[in-house]
Amino acid sequence: MPQRLGLTRQWKTISCDMRSRIVIITVTMKTRSKLPSKEAQEAPISGPVLNPSDQNPGKLVILPKGLSQEARLVTLHDPANKKPARYILCPENGIYEFTKISATSNCPRSWLIVHDQVEAESTKDALPCTPTQSGGRSSDANDYIAAADDMLVATPYDALLFLLPALHEKSKSPEHKLYLALDDLVDETGSNSKLLRTSLQSTVIRNSLEERLCAVCDVVDAGEERMFRLSPKKLAQDLIKRAENMSKDGLPRSMENRFVTEALESPIMNQNRHDSKAETSLSNDQIEVPQTTEEHNNKLPKAVMTNDELTRVLRLRVALSFMLKSYFPAALRDDVELLLASNEQLNLTKLEEHLNHLASVRSEALALRSISDNINRKRLMNDDDDDEAADARAEKKRKQEEKDRLKKTESHGIKQLKKVDISGMKKLSSFFSKAAPKKAASG
Repeated sequence: MPQRLGLTRQWKTISCDMRSRIVIITVTMKTRSKLPSKEAQEAPISGPVLNPSDQNPGKLVILPKGLSQEARLVTLHDPANKKPARYILCPENGIYEFTKISATSNCPRSWLIVHDQVEAESTKDALPCTPTQSGGRSSDANDYIAAADDMLVATPYDALLFLLPALHEKSKSPEHKLYLALDDLVDETGSNSKLLRTSLQSTVIRNSLEERLCAVCDVVDAGEERMFRLSPKKLAQDLIKRAENMSKDGLPRSMENRFVTEALESPIMNQNRHDSKAETSLSNDQIEVPQTTEEHNNKLPKAVMTNDELTRVLRLRVALSFMLKSYFPAALRDDVELLLASNEQLNLTKLEEHLNHLASVRSEALALRSISDNINRKRLMNDDDDDEAADARAEKKRKQEEKDRLKKTESHGIKQLKKVDISGMKKLSSFFSKAAPKKAASG
């Protein structure tokens, strides 16, 4: 017996031939299944639903360890550009600034922030979430997906930078270089910001300020109080020490490649000529291209500095330029740059001579390269013209050979017919042309 599959079968014999023993049978099948209902078709697929993205997503911030409970996030004016910036004021550890770190535009990233109590195994079964423009929360309320790859790192900030504009303003004119007490400097700096004045008066920050002022200022004792006046030379020496610490193990890779390696890279002057045609020119003028860099190396400035010393000094200059442009106001920056340019410890004069020489060699190499390209282009054009002329001569020679070959194959009768004088005779084709229409007779 066949198994019940929910089908009804009807067997019907159409014809039967006993001789051939052929039976033709038709089979009809009916199912008991029904079309799915509209409710079943429209039933949504069950699954977790993501929460809508936040209009104001949070930011990933790395804070230093050991912050006190009284530490707070404040907005102060950056002393370099007078624009609002965010800082952390900690009465016990000092001031911190925020450094923004982000991925490159050609390689965007995003952050998956998971709560520390969630085990790593639970994230394996998490549903993939597509980050939106502003970010969105994952299935766990404590987890977060941030589309922006920005990361803010709190780094220590020198509180002396807040006092430098006031110090420079008071010591600008040589006739009225005044010594100021620390309280006067704090009041002068915090005249437009009560929050900054209050923050600079904390014990830890105040002691740090006094120590830093002694390093960059001329100091006199007025009774029990110290008086300070900015010394550009001491400030320059302090910056050089900081630049040496910054460049001691090399600059960051992006700065090292762009401002050090490329700046000290000598241009390649070699012009190898392997083509024999390149040894000749269109005219009798000869242009000599240096084959090696020995001639240019002999023109280098007669300096005692080696390549390692040049690299070290250039790193110092890059670090100093970065610090001056990032943390110093424009007026003070110009004065400090003049002092650094004449500093014997840096020896920037010989570095500038070497960089200027490399710039001249690069311009000369570029000029020689352009001349060489023009010569090669003209040679290529001349080669093309020579090829065209050679093709024309070959075609003319071929036609002449074809003509001579046809003459040799002509019979004697054809040669005699060509000698017949046919002047005044009509051509044979004229007998087969249509006759001209007759003019109507005039009445």
